[in-house]
Amino acid sequence: MKPLVPSHVFPRSFATEYVVIRRAEGIYLIDEDDRAIRTVVRRRGRLAGPCPPAHRRAPPRPGLEVAFTHGFAYVSPPLIDLADRLAAYAGDPRARVLFASGGSEATETALKLARAWHLARCFPSKHRVVSRSVSYHGATIGALSMTGLLGRRRDFEPLLLQFPRAATCS
Repeated sequence: MKPLVPSHVFPRSFATEYVVIRRAEGIYLIDEDDRAIRTVVRRRGRLAGPCPPAHRRAPPRPGLEVAFTHGFAYVSPPLIDLADRLAAYAGDPRARVLFASGGSEATETALKLARAWHLARCFPSKHRVVSRSVSYHGATIGALSMTGLLGRRRDFEPLLLQFPRAATCS
């Protein structure tokens, strides 16, 4: 059976079988089995795909190697390689790497991962996060909920989750 996610890439969903995308040709992503997947969005009334227009006008060639694809259904060889190289530092063959676009997304993902862990272990009542009184975790609502800097929280207080705080170390 083919693994859902190859290598040391941590999946965004354990219910998805990820497709390895090798290259892009116009509006198509080409997978490791040379199957073409049409990926089109409409931009300013025109169809646009993963391959930039300048490359679509260029003389025909075998296609451009894809370094990044959206992480909900696809992975690419460079992403797999980077995950393998980073996981090697952990010294554990089970290590996985989750790629995020920034610190707030990483914080939100850690929050969701902690919740998923407790649900998987049949502890649905575990849902509180303790953060330091003086701390910054990011700008998104979940990350800001964990942030202890009152000045950053004040305007958004009605939207925030209320988590307990631990005193800052002295």
